[in-house]
Amino acid sequence: MILLVGLSFIGWITILPPIEYNDNLTGIPSYLHISKPDKVAFAFLGAYFFTLQFLVWRFIRKDLSSNAYVSMSLRMVLAVIGVYALGEIISALAPKLSEKVLNSIAFAVGAFPMIVWQMMTSLAKRYSRIVSFLPTMDRGIPLSELDGMTIWQETRLKGEDIENVDNFATADVIDLFLNTRIAPNRIIDWIDQAILLSVISGSQPAGNNILKNDLYAVGLRSVTAINAALNIGTPEVQALDADAELGAGAKQSLRPTLNLISEIADTYPNFALVKTWKGVGRRA
Repeated sequence: MILLVGLSFIGWITILPPIEYNDNLTGIPSYLHISKPDKVAFAFLGAYFFTLQFLVWRFIRKDLSSNAYVSMSLRMVLAVIGVYALGEIISALAPKLSEKVLNSIAFAVGAFPMIVWQMMTSLAKRYSRIVSFLPTMDRGIPLSELDGMTIWQETRLKGEDIENVDNFATADVIDLFLNTRIAPNRIIDWIDQAILLSVISGSQPAGNNILKNDLYAVGLRSVTAINAALNIGTPEVQALDADAELGAGAKQSLRPTLNLISEIADTYPNFALVKTWKGVGRRA
């Protein structure tokens, strides 16, 4: 907490310096000197904007711990460093951008520091060949692919070392129950969704996954939902006999595809708990 307060003090004292005094003998303050914020100042304001909302959200949930202050302190430092570096690159590659545009970009980067790497990669791809040497910061399917996931919950889960959907599918469920103060039913449902996305998408983002779109179109957004549909059985569920797009022009009847997904999901250790919690397993 002390670190976060110190960084906030330095940021505000830089943007709004102390009272200036006249040169007369009385020393009476003349006015509050307000400096004109530059892009680094806007980066701090963006980080401070996000930090206040996140800390209040965790305080209301009675989940405010030292880890929250450390992660928000890191966000401020990364925002300032990232915007400074990005500003130098933009001034060299795209010098015609106005100051207002740069300040807007800086504020957004302050709130979400990781986008600075995406922007730098995009600029490198556009103006040079160095992009082939840059590593990607994307690892697996983002947590935002899960239905019901907000930016606050995503940030909280990253504090528990859950960076993507694959991590969530294999997370320690008991630790999540005890540490995050997120509703257990919600955690179980997210793990259920995460297992499905991990099975059908691999490590690639699921946004453009054809099979995912087909499943979600008929309400099959988790593995237990697939099991429930398979348990109904027989010809009454005609949707299960339609063809599913598997990608790369491949097609297969939906029913055997769902059976295969269900069988693969059974290999995930957390799915036994999900099935028990929801009471939806596969018929023998």
